[in-house]
Amino acid sequence: MRGTAKRVASFGTTIFVEINELARRHKAVNLGQGAPDFDGPAEVLAAAVHAVNSALNQYAPGFGMASVREAIARHAERFYGQKLDPQSEVLVTSGATEGMFAAILGLTDPGDEVIVFEPVYDTYVPNLIMAGVTPRYVPLRGDQISGISIPMSWRNHSMHVLAQSSSIRRITPRERFIRPRSFTPSPTFA
Repeated sequence: MRGTAKRVASFGTTIFVEINELARRHKAVNLGQGAPDFDGPAEVLAAAVHAVNSALNQYAPGFGMASVREAIARHAERFYGQKLDPQSEVLVTSGATEGMFAAILGLTDPGDEVIVFEPVYDTYVPNLIMAGVTPRYVPLRGDQISGISIPMSWRNHSMHVLAQSSSIRRITPRERFIRPRSFTPSPTFA
């Protein structure tokens, strides 16, 4: 039987595997993955049981249930001032990692290059590599994080990344830019 594919053989584990093991070994409270060692609130558990008993137990539509997309759009407007069309601008995935991978696959082509700000969430780079995309790293250090500005000009297919430290890096026509919205894993691509 064949082993792991060559394109993923060097990836190793995620930080969550390491943190979960350390927490188990040291009997520590594990805040690393959002997996508490207690049940959720009774009203949430009851709502889940009610949903299953109400025939909401089949595959959801590919974009997510309309009522969930509409609730997300209302939340984005209420808390972030973002006006989103739930039919064309909201997608529900089973998790942030899946959503990011789907965005990378859907918005890049093999041979493209994507700007990756470091530090980076540990699944982004393996996802890029599996998509045939080359990561181009831009480290963020100290006060540079708040001083990033990215002027863009698509007329000449180039843009420059300017950091507060005045470092300038030319971006090639094959590069795409992933711009996380605030601190959530919901990407937009430019």
